Amino acid sequence: MRIPVIAAIAASLLASLTACGQHVDQGPLITTTVPDSPSSVSATPAPAPGQCDENGLSYSAGPVDAALGHRAFVVTLRNCGTGAKQVSGYPDVTVLNGAGEQLDVRIDHGNSYMARDPGPRSFSLEPGKPLLSVFSWSSTVSEGEKQTGAAVTVAVAGERARTVPVDFIDLGTTGQLSVTAWNTGLLQ
Repeated sequence: MRIPVIAAIAASLLASLTACGQHVDQGPLITTTVPDSPSSVSATPAPAPGQCDENGLSYSAGPVDAALGHRAFVVTLRNCGTGAKQVSGYPDVTVLNGAGEQLDVRIDHGNSYMARDPGPRSFSLEPGKPLLSVFSWSSTVSEGEKQTGAAVTVAVAGERARTVPVDFIDLGTTGQLSVTAWNTGLLQ
């Protein structure tokens, strides 16, 4: 009886080891829908990817990356206008649920498990150029009600906020999102 069990464990271990380094696309983990225009938030939906808003700016969110209960995605701000734009500090951010309602989430500025914060700086963002900010959180669940976001509102200081759909923001019960300052690249 012991030999078949040991053989099964060895075969399973060998199969696991031979799969190391291979990427298997398992598709999206969570699918959410975001309303076209949330009625309870005063942000304007972001134009379709590649389209400018009236200020000559476009916002987009990359896919959510996960590691050991931590999550992050990159928001890209692109100057799609004709002149330079002055951008500084941190993005103004709120988190929205699937119904477009603002969640009670504390926004922190600085480093996180998933990203290093370069600190606030000022940029003269030339046409066609991007700036990046990392949004990260811990999906810890302890006491309280779990919160899940489906979009964020993002704005450059002094500009109108835009609603940007996100794969998911499974905040657990932490109620906290860390945001890095705008920067020309990601810090390693």
